[in-house]
Amino acid sequence: MSSMLAPNALKRNTSQLPAVIQHAIELTGNIRERYLWVDRLCIVQYGPQKQSECMRMDEIYSGAYVTMIAAAEGGLFRNYGKTSKRSVNKTSHKYKMSHDACIIRCHQELTLSRWSNRAWTYQE
Repeated sequence: MSSMLAPNALKRNTSQLPAVIQHAIELTGNIRERYLWVDRLCIVQYGPQKQSECMRMDEIYSGAYVTMIAAAEGGLFRNYGKTSKRSVNKTSHKYKMSHDACIIRCHQELTLSRWSNRAWTYQE
């Protein structure tokens, strides 16, 4: 665990991270930001320390440049030319992020996701 506290530790271990976190790292670099806060990695997930850290989330998110959530399976990016199990409605907007990946913003998917009805999401 202490090795993960060193500068650029995530960069050296990117392949071991879930796709959604790998994509968040790529997006962070693409918008020329230096820092990425990932709750799953930055907050102790078990024990008494978790509660005290969760109580400070307003401080963390109030200083955020952008907030990303994993509202759909498969990570943030979907490759062009590949089929997906999930449908995308006609009002979705695509933002090109790299040569073969894009972010798909789809209001309907987000509205129907579990994130839209969790109270702490509104805090963020």
